Amino acid sequence: MLRKFYRLAIALLVLASCVPQSPASHVISPPVTPAATRLSPDETSLKQDSAGTVTPTSVPPTSTLPAPPAVPSGTATPAPTVTLSPTFVLQAMGPDTFPAGVNPLTGLPVPDVKELYVAPVLVSITDSPLTTRPQAGLTFASFVYEYYLGEGATRFLAVFYANPPTQMVNGKLESDSVKVGPIRSGRLPYESLRKLYNGFLVFAGASDYVLSRLHNYLVVYGSQTIDINQAFVSVKEMRQLAGSGARKFDPTTMTGLRFDPQPPSGPLSGGKPANQLWIPYNLRAQILWRYDPASGYYNRYQDQDDGATFVKATDRLSGKTVESSNVIVMFADTHFYDLTTFSIDLMNITKMEAVLLRDGKMYPIYWKTVVDDYSRKTGLLRPPRFVDAQGNPVALKPGQTWVEIVPRFTPYYESVISDNYLYKINNKQPGSGNWTVQFVAPAPEYPDDLSSVPLP
Repeated sequence: MLRKFYRLAIALLVLASCVPQSPASHVISPPVTPAATRLSPDETSLKQDSAGTVTPTSVPPTSTLPAPPAVPSGTATPAPTVTLSPTFVLQAMGPDTFPAGVNPLTGLPVPDVKELYVAPVLVSITDSPLTTRPQAGLTFASFVYEYYLGEGATRFLAVFYANPPTQMVNGKLESDSVKVGPIRSGRLPYESLRKLYNGFLVFAGASDYVLSRLHNYLVVYGSQTIDINQAFVSVKEMRQLAGSGARKFDPTTMTGLRFDPQPPSGPLSGGKPANQLWIPYNLRAQILWRYDPASGYYNRYQDQDDGATFVKATDRLSGKTVESSNVIVMFADTHFYDLTTFSIDLMNITKMEAVLLRDGKMYPIYWKTVVDDYSRKTGLLRPPRFVDAQGNPVALKPGQTWVEIVPRFTPYYESVISDNYLYKINNKQPGSGNWTVQFVAPAPEYPDDLSSVPLP
């Protein structure tokens, strides 16, 4: 009963929260100092991981706006034209089966094959307050993970691999000088994702507790101490970080996904209509993915801290809409140790529920990170894989994938078409194609000693 009371109280506090702010307890005031780098013996730590330090989980049941920041000078970079054969398929049967010159995280040809041998860089990018939007670089990421960080706000961890951000500046295509951000603090789940991608982290400080648990990272600070949202990282710095490891990066560690321009077949054939996906993380932090049949992508919209006005998200580097080939809702066990300190169980998961949206359809699927034969043989982990109920790889659409991480057992359903927040969240309408993920912030567990919390 007491736990239910705490859960209700936390939910009410979240809904009543004002402008989402990132928690001060996890931010190191940005002194004007050189960037700090911390590296660990990467191969050794990854081989230790291959034994599996997290107990596999069981399968869950089915279930008038302020002006944005100034855009850097230069014209938007045109999107590359990619022509795919109707039968183009990236298999996921083993570590060496993806076609040469194809990014195994997107299923698309890379601009330069050498980029495949540069390790992924995972960058912590903020989404609040409004003045941080539009962010720079999101459309260049192969994967973007979005998660709830407490106090009614979400944040992104963008995985940059084999497609470095670029921008036209004074008629010339620039890359090294291009900057990604705004960057904010590190969080515990970053370490798990870093290990799974065999990559490096970039963030803007962290609490002492969190910082001691993160490895292979670059800490960057903004030049303005009065605004903690002014930290950016250049592509050149990202390259230097990715080349600082003790071993040469092996692109086969990125395999495990299947891509196909055609929708899933077999048991997943057909799917259900999915015109949009609405995730109200908070009354003033609502995310809406709308399917655009003309482009075949899901476009991202967000409310403008008013709970009502939704605006299409854009990338200040490319000027493009933030759109994704695939939107995945990943359900995971989430632990909040206080109002802001949290962890997400992501390591060695045998099978956990997920939902895939692609081509205007919704498919119930699963995700896994269990240590497989490849990992046992090489001592290297691989990114989350997506499968059907029988364990077969699910075909993602070639392009970017955006992952929304929500607590396990979060309900999702088709709701009525309405602009009224309460009416929409409380009224189901099967067949509407308007999917709602009814997010509720997890109740804090308040451990007596944070040092007893399992490492990510």
